[in-house]
Amino acid sequence: MYDDQWKNVYTWRKAPIVLERFWRSLKYNEVCMNDYESPQETRHGMERYIHLHNHYCRISRCSQ
Repeated sequence: MYDDQWKNVYTWRKAPIVLERFWRSLKYNEVCMNDYESPQETRHGMERYIHLHNHYCRISRCSQ
């Protein structure tokens, strides 16, 4: 029981780091690299990035 509690605390603390890295990657790899004309164009680019990121992560997790 004690080990499970520490595992949950570790997972909980790790989540913000993962999200922070994702948003930083989105910012630098998609938003800063493209010169968007409108908010709609920015949103479309971000959605495309998120879709590709989710697809790539799913494939790389399966191959490990």
